[in-house]
Amino acid sequence: MISKETGQTVVWTAEENYKFRLSAFQTRLCNWLTDNPDAIIPRTQYNEVMSALRSTEPLGDLSVSRLRSRLQWGISVPDDPDHVIYVWLDALANYLTVLGYPWDHSAPDLRNAWPAHWHIVGKDILKFHAIYWPAFLMAVDLPPPRRIVSHSHWLMGREKMSKSRGNVVDPGKLLTTWGVDPVRYFLMRDGGIGQDSEFSEKTLDARYKKDLAGQLGNLVMRCSVPKVNRSMTIPLAPGPLTAAETALDTKLKELPALVASHFESVDFPRGLEVIFDCVAEANRYWNDCQPWKLVSEPGSEERMRTILYYVLETVRVSGILLQSIMPVAMGKLLDGICVEDGERAFANARAGARWMDKKQGRDPPRVAAQQPLFPKL
Repeated sequence: MISKETGQTVVWTAEENYKFRLSAFQTRLCNWLTDNPDAIIPRTQYNEVMSALRSTEPLGDLSVSRLRSRLQWGISVPDDPDHVIYVWLDALANYLTVLGYPWDHSAPDLRNAWPAHWHIVGKDILKFHAIYWPAFLMAVDLPPPRRIVSHSHWLMGREKMSKSRGNVVDPGKLLTTWGVDPVRYFLMRDGGIGQDSEFSEKTLDARYKKDLAGQLGNLVMRCSVPKVNRSMTIPLAPGPLTAAETALDTKLKELPALVASHFESVDFPRGLEVIFDCVAEANRYWNDCQPWKLVSEPGSEERMRTILYYVLETVRVSGILLQSIMPVAMGKLLDGICVEDGERAFANARAGARWMDKKQGRDPPRVAAQQPLFPKL
């Protein structure tokens, strides 16, 4: 007989173990997931776990020890030195012991750190985190995690990456070539939650050149050069709006709620997509307005102020929303347009909100001379 998971020959053996009575928690696990339909993301993985729990076959009791004669390392079973605790009980318990469990009254902050808001695990170990771990917690009257996010795998050559197969990526090379923030962006933009993703350096390179340098980086440079922004300042308010500004204004105002919704549902690819859709819209707006021509026309100051206001607002709002994905690059972006540290929270990512609480009569802040955020490779 050959193992489906490892491809190795199965060797039958028998030994004495301690067991956790997993079957006693089957109904409670079912009730927990029924009452919390968002406890496991994505839905396909939730359904898979529910199917296992609702099976007519009871859950098998779980071996949680090994003989010390076979396994020298490990935590001794209380009152039985011939046995040691074995996976998954000892491994999963680390989620609690790192918080100082078992707690006493001297550590209220650590106690309040449980239950975890998100447990992020690979789909191949979902059973251990969505069945075994909640059952262990129920056994000691502790609540399960609020949400378990089960992510898919990166593939290479349509197979799961494996050191034994050699189809792996050298992360050091990726970071040296493209930089940490661009790699983070690629992984979050193209990585899968519901489905596996094929890893491709060509896709990473395309994301860098098209999204980061071609869209966001290009927009920053466009509004930050003296040829167009002659005073090198950030307008405090726009002038009269045309239909073009109204459309971009609406898109900017809707953007934070869309991003929050997608990020909270762990759909990071879609959340990043709507941000870059807005950046692309601002680039189209810039092209349509042709400010590089308009700036030389007599009496164009008010119109130029409106164009610069909306493009710089797009840069600011997008920079705030992208901080969690590209913290270093977005820090530089926000520094370059004079966004103070206290104005970089998610609540500040509202179109027109930058100057809402500022005193009237203040001078417009200056735009710093910009270096390319994402230089040519």
